[in-house]
Amino acid sequence: LRRLEQTSILIPDGEEGFLARVLDCLSREANLEIHVLSQRTNQVHKHSRHIKSFTSCSPTLSDNELVGVIKKLCADKGIDLLFPIHYRMMTFVLNHKQQLASVVGLPLLPPLESLKTVTDKIKFSKHLNAEKISGPHAQVLTTPFDLGGLEIPFPILFKPHLEDESGAGRGIMLIENQEHLQSLTDGGEDVPKTFLVQEYVEGVDVDCSVLCKDGEILQYTIQTGILPGRSKFSPYSGVRLITDDKALSAVRKLMRSLNWSGVAHIDLRFDKKQQEYKVIEVNGRYWASVLASLYGGVNFPYLSIRAALDKKIEEVNYSKNEYYNLEGVLKKVRKNPLAIFNVAMLWKATPLKFVFYDPIPWIISLKRRF
Repeated sequence: LRRLEQTSILIPDGEEGFLARVLDCLSREANLEIHVLSQRTNQVHKHSRHIKSFTSCSPTLSDNELVGVIKKLCADKGIDLLFPIHYRMMTFVLNHKQQLASVVGLPLLPPLESLKTVTDKIKFSKHLNAEKISGPHAQVLTTPFDLGGLEIPFPILFKPHLEDESGAGRGIMLIENQEHLQSLTDGGEDVPKTFLVQEYVEGVDVDCSVLCKDGEILQYTIQTGILPGRSKFSPYSGVRLITDDKALSAVRKLMRSLNWSGVAHIDLRFDKKQQEYKVIEVNGRYWASVLASLYGGVNFPYLSIRAALDKKIEEVNYSKNEYYNLEGVLKKVRKNPLAIFNVAMLWKATPLKFVFYDPIPWIISLKRRF
């Protein structure tokens, strides 16, 4: 790819947890000037060598006040492109795009209704049904539960339906029987709570990361888990990039149905009984394993900037590499202490290279823990 001319970007949600991984990806490219706005004053990555400037603001600002802060910062710093990394700020930008577009370029973002759909599991399940896209059988339950109305056989998955309540697998439980499900009802709850229950699909997890424009995929990578995470439903600690035409076909249909623009990370599961892929959910933001794609040759944050600036995106045939997060590295070393001497693996398949390149935020983070 032909490199960009000097480009200045503002990440307006520097308080989000994926900032470190996004900075790692962007640090690989020349001619990028990265500015960060954060609602956390103690964000360790304000000390990153990759950041040109760091500005903090109060988390209690009104929407209009935050728009004013962003506009002033863009004008003062000469920002070319606003670059939100999480769906919360993406939603904010969509809601205020006319005001923001008067001073700064905007990223590729999906339609607001599509973003609302993928961040609500109930809306998303209805979308899959309406578009005839294969997904798990699902049903909505409201406390107190009427088990007589349950249509899905056990075991079932029990999920909070809003993204803020269930990101990274939080709140998801495997329910084996009626007694277990009934025990989850809080008799003292005055306000009914709504949950999504899904059939438990016996199969294999496969994820697809994409950059899209108007529903069409500009670039993708596909991965499968090879090392479990902290819990049954948390992200994998180790993944391998693969190719799978059936998975890609399912994702193409999904992204077109949402008219998606921007990045997304789609969770699928290959149903062993029905021999088909079922779409589980869409994360309409950057994701924890974005470095896996980077090591495979696909730098999604950088490609997102190019696409927003209307630069050509040439599809990359990515390499089928493995990637382990820091937790995955510790697991491998515990299982095989000699893995600590596998320098090639540590350098080419983990985040440790980026810790070495930009150590100060990590040193500060360790000091805070101890």
